[in-house]
Amino acid sequence: MLRFNFLFSTSVNQLRLALLCAPLLGCLMSQAVYAQIYTCRDRSGHVKYSQTPINGCQQPQRVVKVTPQPASSVASGQAQMQTQAKARAESEKATAQSRQQQQEDTTAEQKRRAANAAQCVQIQQQMDLFATGRRLRQADATGQYIPLTEESRQQQMAQMQQYLQSSCPQ
Repeated sequence: MLRFNFLFSTSVNQLRLALLCAPLLGCLMSQAVYAQIYTCRDRSGHVKYSQTPINGCQQPQRVVKVTPQPASSVASGQAQMQTQAKARAESEKATAQSRQQQQEDTTAEQKRRAANAAQCVQIQQQMDLFATGRRLRQADATGQYIPLTEESRQQQMAQMQQYLQSSCPQ
């Protein structure tokens, strides 16, 4: 039984040592890891890439050291790309809504202008009728027709003329 306890305590100590050293080794290893890429331009002018030195190069070989990005910077880059994509989507949505609102405003303005033009035509026709001098009748509140007096004719013609001047294009 003593033997079992001794082995157990030794393995626990080894485990503790491994757990303490693992982060330190990880930090040291992440700093030392990089790759070398050799580049060379051949006789025909094409650029060649290799992990080992290239034979038959006309110019001196160039060594490029490539250091991998830590996982946290890759994740932050992905998060940044997602944020930019969301911002673009929101911007496009806002632009689409703005265009739709402009179209609705334009349609409403066109309808208002068409209604105003129809009103102007109707008032101009009434003005032409009033200007003929013919005897006109007007319905009262009970539905009975009464003759239109000259004073009332002139008053209504002045109102129609004022509306035509202020609201109708010439």
